[in-house]
Amino acid sequence: MLRFRDGGYCGCNLFAFLTEDGRRVADFWRQVEKDRKKPLVVIRLLGLWSLLSYRMGWLTLDRALARLSRRVGVRIGVVILPFAHASVDVDSVSDYVLVQQYSAEGRAGTEG
Repeated sequence: MLRFRDGGYCGCNLFAFLTEDGRRVADFWRQVEKDRKKPLVVIRLLGLWSLLSYRMGWLTLDRALARLSRRVGVRIGVVILPFAHASVDVDSVSDYVLVQQYSAEGRAGTEG
């Protein structure tokens, strides 16, 4: 979970690249993830002030997106979903079973 001044958010690894330039964001983020264990590289990629602002609890989600947008040269936005289940990564059988359970519960809640 990422904790910003205005709340905590989980990602769900669902992306929409609406322009050809938007794919640069994926390349940029792959680089951040690849070098996540190299603090100096991540600082260079994201910017020292952005990281300090985040760590101090000063950074809002909108401000973080604006800063990333400037660094990458593409406007970045988010869609905030009304349910947390989207953030479950399905990379094991137990995760798959969990998501299936959530899905069945969701369908049962709409029937009736």
